[in-house]
Amino acid sequence: MVTDLCFGTMTFGAQNTETEAFALLDRAYDAGIDFYDTAEVYPVPPKLEYVNRTEEIVGRWLKTKPRDGIILATKIAGPAHGWFNPPIRSGKNSMDRHHIRRAIEGSLRRLQTDYVDLYQTHWPDHDFGYEETLSALDELKREGLDSNPPLRGRARQHLPPRKNLLPALLSAWRWRLLRQIQ
Repeated sequence: MVTDLCFGTMTFGAQNTETEAFALLDRAYDAGIDFYDTAEVYPVPPKLEYVNRTEEIVGRWLKTKPRDGIILATKIAGPAHGWFNPPIRSGKNSMDRHHIRRAIEGSLRRLQTDYVDLYQTHWPDHDFGYEETLSALDELKREGLDSNPPLRGRARQHLPPRKNLLPALLSAWRWRLLRQIQ
């Protein structure tokens, strides 16, 4: 079980100093928040001179707390298809197996942990096969790099058959896009 609220960290390292970030994270933690979200491309706005800084800050803060008491989510950034060019992995940002592996390894190193609880794509890679992206994410899960606690044990019984996962994921991406347009 996690809290109903997830604490977002997308400004840490650009709009907030590390000291301010620690104070905010500590206050949330002390208030009972146990779910924290970050991404490899943070802070925003994404710039080469401080990309990844948010995960580094969260990683240092995470060392001050019991890891098993924190639900940690992070995201891989893919190509933005003209929206902007994410300053990550030297511009190599397709959602193929190789780049997903590079991204999670970088996130784990910056976060100073050996697993995340939820690993997700920040947005889809429409130029690449969704099946390979999902397969690579599934590999991470099987290896224990993405523990995804909400899907442990009995909760797995409620998942749709594997062949139905892709339409559900695509629907979630469409919903997210519609929400941004409104």
